[in-house]
Amino acid sequence: MLEAWAAEIPSLNDLQVTAINEYGILDGQHLLVSAPTSSGKTMLGELAALKGIVQRRRALFLFPLKALVADKLNYLLGCTGPLASQQSKQQVRPTTSRH
Repeated sequence: MLEAWAAEIPSLNDLQVTAINEYGILDGQHLLVSAPTSSGKTMLGELAALKGIVQRRRALFLFPLKALVADKLNYLLGCTGPLASQQSKQQVRPTTSRH
């Protein structure tokens, strides 16, 4: 999994390094991040979730648009390598909220 992520992420930006080193996001600490678009917020959540997955814990991803679900699912399954079992693929249930 680390090799797959290393290919995708050549380096972390200042926001991500601060969240990891100073706020312990990879140590299970809770963190609310408010930052501009394209600042690396999503990557922080993915890093924390994938660390949990490696530890055989559950992770929940919420996406604002149904169109993003398939793309993000394929990306995350590629990053998790052997941890991405057929069972985990079957547990993904995209839903939409209707008001």
